[in-house]
Amino acid sequence: MKRKKWLSALLSVAMVIALIPAAVFAAGTGTITNETQNKTYDTLPEALQDAQENDTITLAEGTYTATANEQLRIKTKGLTIKGADGTDSSKVIIDASTYSVSGQAGVMVEADDVTLEGLTITSSADNGNVSTVKFTKIADSMDNPLITAGTIKNVTLSPA
Repeated sequence: MKRKKWLSALLSVAMVIALIPAAVFAAGTGTITNETQNKTYDTLPEALQDAQENDTITLAEGTYTATANEQLRIKTKGLTIKGADGTDSSKVIIDASTYSVSGQAGVMVEADDVTLEGLTITSSADNGNVSTVKFTKIADSMDNPLITAGTIKNVTLSPA
């Protein structure tokens, strides 16, 4: 009889421990929605990859952290990335972490008419040449095309 109680207690503890990581990870991310396409995504890089011209990606309160270089490259013309309406911009965080795009920026905007609004962007790249955000087109020659328009509104940029 003692063995059954011990085994039952051990299984209960194991189940509780197994649930802890799920709760921690769920609290660290928010909902990512492409309002134009009416789609949701698990990661910001997925949303950026799927975005089409003039789409709006809305981020709920949470932290969206890069896990590798080149993930936060924005190449879609007219894309808007914003914090959800009514959300405190300091609680919607795009964290480039120590990663960068082309060794130049945590978030690299390579398209015209992109808007970043109502959020915080951080970068902790250990390289003095990496900006938190950079608007520029990358080309293979000295004749780099220029970004003609872009907007940053109610955004806090911060090296972490």
